[in-house]
Amino acid sequence: MVSKRKDSNSTAWLRTKAYSIDEYELLGVEREPGKPAFPLMADRATGRYVGSASINSRGAIRDRLWKRVQEHAGPAERKQFVPGRLGARLLRTFLRNRWRTPMPIFSVKHSTVYRYNQPVRFGEHRLMFRPRDSFDQRLLDHALSVDPEPMGIRWIHDVFGNCVAVIEFTGSANKLHFATDIRLDHTPQHAPDFRIDEAALNYPFSYDPDEGADLAQTMERHHADDSDEIGKWARQFVNASGQTETGKLLMTLCYAIHESFVYSRRIETGTQPPLVTLHLRKGTCRDFALFMMEAVRSLGFAARFVTGYVYVPSRDSADVRGGGSTHAWCQVYLPGAGWVEFDPTNGIVGNRDLIRVAVARHPQQAIPLSGSYSGSASSFLGMTVEVKVAKQN
Repeated sequence: MVSKRKDSNSTAWLRTKAYSIDEYELLGVEREPGKPAFPLMADRATGRYVGSASINSRGAIRDRLWKRVQEHAGPAERKQFVPGRLGARLLRTFLRNRWRTPMPIFSVKHSTVYRYNQPVRFGEHRLMFRPRDSFDQRLLDHALSVDPEPMGIRWIHDVFGNCVAVIEFTGSANKLHFATDIRLDHTPQHAPDFRIDEAALNYPFSYDPDEGADLAQTMERHHADDSDEIGKWARQFVNASGQTETGKLLMTLCYAIHESFVYSRRIETGTQPPLVTLHLRKGTCRDFALFMMEAVRSLGFAARFVTGYVYVPSRDSADVRGGGSTHAWCQVYLPGAGWVEFDPTNGIVGNRDLIRVAVARHPQQAIPLSGSYSGSASSFLGMTVEVKVAKQN
């Protein structure tokens, strides 16, 4: 809304704008006592903003806004803005958009320590810890430290587009320590929003042939199930009398795993076969993710594995599982909605509290940290993993 009025103490016209947020907060300045929160008023003749002693010219407004952009924009966004060549209006637009849709900032500290009873030589190690940049999560900062100091660290993209740090060593040591520290913006999806194409609103449906060619490997089942036990388990959620709502079917299947299977940490590495998970009705987050993938694949859906982190609001709460270490869940591809997150361990649909690091067709392709050492098997004493995910206000 724009209006004009005559100021009783000046012959200059003042332009006022009503904003949905406090302009002083936007600029990061203190409001003078007795002045309204908004709107700020600019004298059209002098450009002076009434209400703040520290902001007294259009140039000062632009400089202040540029400083705020540097504080709140990521590296990629800052490249879009050139100081001195960008008007205050565009800077304001960027900042207001950030204020209207605030993105919580997560910090993740991940430490892994391997211990040996004598010095051993380390082979190549591969580490996945850098979150995938997307519209709903944006990396702000990341740091990696390795002890002993490696010969070199190089970065590659794997076949799925995940960022992988390849680390090489020389010499020997009786301890190997990896520590990573990341900060990222995260836009939570608080409720499922299945904007599915009309043709796929109900199950069964067929993928478009063009998409089907690329999805083929993620639609195939990867584990033996001669009696189709997993398929039979999945089909109990399909309406026998006719079509079933696609979104309802997948949510029900996800919640069924959460409610009827028992989460249990396991010392053994790797992921247990889906049939074992079905028979035991218990497993880790990686086990549940793989089981749901095989279940929906038995129904003809495309699914892929996701590894990353989960934010646990209270580590004392038993309601959210998988915190304190890396976490795993799965995605299912839905025409019109794309890859949708399903976390059967916690019964989460959507990306709420989930931080994606890597996606893959199978869990073996998305191991957070892998490598080798030269020495006897008895030299290995064990490993400790600690993950802390915190939300910054």
